[in-house]
Order: sequence, then structure tokens, then C-alpha cells
Amino acid sequence: METVPYHIDSTQAVLSLEFVNPDRTTVVKRKNQYESRSSNEGEVRTEIRTHPLDQRVYSLYTAELFPAKLPDDYAADMTDAEQVLLDTVLYAFTGVKERCESRGESLRWYKRPNFGEILTQFERVQWRQSVPEVAGNLLSNLILGHPLLNANHRTALSVVRTYLESIAPEIETPAAGTGQGQWHSWANEYIRESKRLLTVRRNADSFSYLEQWGCSTVTRKESIDINLSRRELNVDNPHRYYGRRHREKSIEFVTELIERAGREDLLNRTDDGKSAFVSRLD
Repeated sequence: METVPYHIDSTQAVLSLEFVNPDRTTVVKRKNQYESRSSNEGEVRTEIRTHPLDQRVYSLYTAELFPAKLPDDYAADMTDAEQVLLDTVLYAFTGVKERCESRGESLRWYKRPNFGEILTQFERVQWRQSVPEVAGNLLSNLILGHPLLNANHRTALSVVRTYLESIAPEIETPAAGTGQGQWHSWANEYIRESKRLLTVRRNADSFSYLEQWGCSTVTRKESIDINLSRRELNVDNPHRYYGRRHREKSIEFVTELIERAGREDLLNRTDDGKSAFVSRLD
């Protein structure tokens, strides 16, 4: 059994696995389709690689780079509440971006930010549950929706901290990461499992074929291994199944975050709704 990379490094870009097939002609056709439907705003990168599994398999890796600039008119036609929520996410993202730049790193803009998707994920949160459930839903939604070009995990976690601090201004939530961009050990396994679940959710069908062809492990960047034999790849609805698993894991993470802050009183406190959250932010 062999390993297949999910990401590959190219000049100024990280390409992600898009398609796999044992017929190279089929993969080349998919490559041409991808390039033809890509926008003129982004710079398209594609690469085909060969994997000598139980049978020879070809994989298409893709990336699209965009100018590193947020549009100026992103708040057009939004309600005041929507603008407050969007500004909260973009403020969190900007903070992450600036911390990366202070370490001499830069975020790769491999997609356009999707502002509508950000607001959709707030709509999908089940408000007026317990605080950990709401915060866990918020964390999971902003990660799974993947509305930003990069740093979705770090941005989503920052938004959750803002949510908790809006409820309990005196709370001191522990940092999940270091100033060097690394995750603390207590948070690291959650982040790694979150990325595994996110990846399998999107690629269950392709991973099922890879396993049949002799692949045992798919490896993401940051050396995050996905052992295919330990994942249920043939469930009826992988998108829903792994979305639920991710949400449950996110609630577990937020619960630990609250416990580490010494605020067990928040564990059974009922959230007072999205409008109340917006009011606290405004």
C-alpha cells in the first residue's frame, strides 16, 4: 500500500488534488476543462502526476492564485447586521494576516474571499443552544464553508474567541497557538483532525477509488496523514456525515477552551441569539 500527497508545492503556489483516474487521457481532459472554466482574474496552475499503485493512477493537482487585495465594495447592499458580522470575520482574518507577515510569511491567495458564504455560515448556526454548542457550530461552519482564501481555521477560532468575550468580557481564553504560528499541543490534534475531516468530506469518492487502487494514506501539507482504512469512505452522504463529525469535534474543542479558561459556568449557559450577538459587537 502506498501514500499519495494531497498537496504538492509549485513555484509560489500549493496545488491540491482535484481528480484521480487510471486513464491519463481522462485526466488530461479534466485538466483542460478546469483551465477553460477558470476566471481571467486568477493565475491558473495545474500539474499531472503519476502514482504507481496496484495499478498506475494519474492525478490532477490545481491551484488558482489571485491578487492579494480585498475588494473595497464588499459591504454593498448589506444590512447593518450583516456588515457587523462580516467586519468581525475580516478583522480576525486581517489580524492573522498581519501576524503571518510579522514572521516574514505571506498568505497565498489561492481563491477569492466569498463574503456571501461568510454570512451564509452565520445563518446556518443553530443559535439559542448552550454556549459551547453555538460556539462549536460557529467554529465548524466557518471552517467547513471555507469562505476565505487561507487561514480559515485561525480566523474562525479568533471569531469564536470574540463570541465568548462578548458574552463574558472578563474571560481570558487561552491562546491556542504560539507567536511563531504553531499550535499549542492541546489544540494541535483538534486542528489536525479538523483538517482530516474537512479533506475527507470533500474527497470521499476520490479517496475510495484511491484505496481500491492500492493507496493506504493521503498526506496533506504539514505532514497530516489521512489513513484511508480508518475512514468511512462509502457512507451514503459523506458531506453530511463528515460535516456532523466535524461539528461534534468543534463543540468538544470549544468545551475544552472554556474549561481551560476556568469558566465552567458558561458550559450550561444558553446563548441569547444572533441579534444579541450583533448588538454586543456593534
